[in-house]
Amino acid sequence: MSTFQSRRVCLASVVALVVVGAGFANAQQPVHEHKHDHTSVLMVRAMQDARYVSQELAKIPGVGRVVPDYKAQTLTIIPKNNAFPSPRMIWDAAERAQIQPTRLATAHGNFNARPLR
Repeated sequence: MSTFQSRRVCLASVVALVVVGAGFANAQQPVHEHKHDHTSVLMVRAMQDARYVSQELAKIPGVGRVVPDYKAQTLTIIPKNNAFPSPRMIWDAAERAQIQPTRLATAHGNFNARPLR
């Protein structure tokens, strides 16, 4: 075998190892779990100050934090430890805070009125 051919075979082997190694490197990466599979979004008619409604929602078991979006008139409810806060409790907390909910989107359905549970 000539020097050129042996270099070519060696280079081809290195390229093959890099390609296979890159495939294994990607395969060995941990799969990122969705930390918030049960995130809920509450849409309201008008939201002036979300502090009070955030405090009310924080009282619900399983609620980690509440992120208001004043422009979109929504409250994103992020659970703690992938819990599933009750849709009815979320709706009731918004009503107690005197913010009229119009829609609640959860992992288990969308509600345009007060959920039954």
